[in-house]
Amino acid sequence: MKRINCKGSAVVACVSRHGTIVAPLMTELVEFKELTSNICGWCGNEIYPDAFNTTLRSKARKYSKHFGDQLSKEGNKGYFELDFLIDPDKGQMYLCKLNPRVTGASSITNHAVFALAYAPLFVFHILVKMDVDYDLNVNVINIRWAKQENVEGWSQLIIKHTEDTIEYVNEVPRSGIWKMFDNGHIQFDRMDTHRLAAESEKVAFFLRITEKMIISMKALIREFLLHDDEL
Repeated sequence: MKRINCKGSAVVACVSRHGTIVAPLMTELVEFKELTSNICGWCGNEIYPDAFNTTLRSKARKYSKHFGDQLSKEGNKGYFELDFLIDPDKGQMYLCKLNPRVTGASSITNHAVFALAYAPLFVFHILVKMDVDYDLNVNVINIRWAKQENVEGWSQLIIKHTEDTIEYVNEVPRSGIWKMFDNGHIQFDRMDTHRLAAESEKVAFFLRITEKMIISMKALIREFLLHDDEL
């Protein structure tokens, strides 16, 4: 990363029983000090038509498919993500790392309009893990998802605690839809769980993730497991 004019990017894909399904190439925010204190810390992604030229998009699809096909030969099925480093000055693309799992970038493609025409990528991951038998033409999906007219622009931003301190969270913004007015004032509008509810650049969907929230979720899951015989 220190030797090239680096631009981060990412591709999520899934090794299905019928081949590797590849989603469009996304931009990636890495190590912005205003958002994260982690070295090479991930801060978010963006997907929109023509974010990269045709050559780079084609390379990303080709490399991701080859990588997925090799994972399949080694017995690894399901979701994976590849991070690429792009040198736009030379038009070169370098493999940065592999995440053999569902990642934080997964929400970008699973909620995209192009995925809803068939099924979100995570559905194919579940089908693999459940060993469900089905018919699928992977080439048709990959060709459709490669077309820029099928790519809808949207993004996600990950905001972390950037100070080298440990603090208690006493109050956090509510999850849901927030609006920004012309004078810059930001106000909570309503609860919602889908990013399509953010209909303009002055509207955002915010999801809070805190330790207290995680503990509460674990408690609910534990309670469900203890009483599932009553359902």
